[in-house]
Amino acid sequence: HGLGRITLVGAAFEWTGSSWVDAAAREGSLLVQNRRARLTPSPGNWQLDSRTLTIPGIGSLPLRGFLVGLLLFAVLIGPVNLLVLKRMQRPALLLITIPGLSLAATACILLFGILDQGLDVKQAEWSLSHLDQVSKRVADLSTRAVYAGSSPGAGLRPGAGTAIFPERRMSNEEVYVVEQTGEGRIFRGSFLPVREVFTQVVMREAASRQRVEVSMDNGSVEVQNGLSSTISMLAYHADNGDWYSIRDLDPGDNAAAKLDSKLAQSLDAALIGDFGGGFHVPPGSYLARLERNPFGDDLGI
Repeated sequence: HGLGRITLVGAAFEWTGSSWVDAAAREGSLLVQNRRARLTPSPGNWQLDSRTLTIPGIGSLPLRGFLVGLLLFAVLIGPVNLLVLKRMQRPALLLITIPGLSLAATACILLFGILDQGLDVKQAEWSLSHLDQVSKRVADLSTRAVYAGSSPGAGLRPGAGTAIFPERRMSNEEVYVVEQTGEGRIFRGSFLPVREVFTQVVMREAASRQRVEVSMDNGSVEVQNGLSSTISMLAYHADNGDWYSIRDLDPGDNAAAKLDSKLAQSLDAALIGDFGGGFHVPPGSYLARLERNPFGDDLGI
C-alpha cells in the first residue's frame, strides 16, 4: 500500500541504549553490514543516554531574573502601594490593589518564564554517521533532546529513508499520530510534545555526495573538506599504516595533515572514547568529529 517496510514494537520492548542499536543491526543498516570494519562499536557515550544531552537555557531557572522580579514586586505591593493609597486617602483600596498586583505579578512571572525559554524549537544532538564515499551512501544514527516552545502545526516530516523512535514514557495519555499524505509521512501528537524536553532516536540512510578528499604526494597528506560542516578533528589511517591528523578545517577549505605517530595510542581518548572500546579504523579510512551533523534529517522543524 505504499507504506514500505514497517517495524512494530511490542509493549514489552525495553528502551535502552543498546536496544535500538540491536534493532539497527536487525534492519541491516550500513552501520552494521561491514563486520570487517567493525562499524558498530561497543557501548559508549555514542549510544546517547538522554541524560548526557542538555539544551542551553532549558531546564535551568533564571534565578537572577526571578530575584529581581520578586524584589520589585515586594517594593511595589508594600511601601509604594501603601504610600500611594495614603496620599489618596483611600486605604480601603488595599483590598483591591493587593490581589490585583498579585495576579499581575503572577502573569508577568509566567510570561517571563515562557519568553526566557523561547517559543521556537531547540535541540541538542549526538550522532554517529558512516559515510561510504565509494557508493555515495551514508547511514546516520542520532539521539536528540528536543524542546518545542510552541506547537509546530505541520508536525514532523521525515524524509525518505528516515525512521523516528520516540522516547518511551509510561503514560496512558500519549497519542502518537502518523498520517500518510501525498507529500509523505507526518508525525503528530506525542511525537512532538510542547514545552517539555523529550528524547527521540532518528535513523537515516540516504545517498550523499559529501566527502573528504585525501591526497598523498611525496609523503605529505593534503585534506580537503567537502562536508557541509567544520571538521573539529580528523584522524586519517593511511594505507601504509601511518596516522595523520588535522584540526579545525572549515567547509571547502584544504590543508596539510600532520604525521602523528602517537595518534594510534591517543585516539581512544581523543575520539574513540565516545564510541566505546574496540573501535577499529581500517587503512584508507578516517574518523572525524564534526561541529554539527551534516547527514541528519531535520524532520521539517
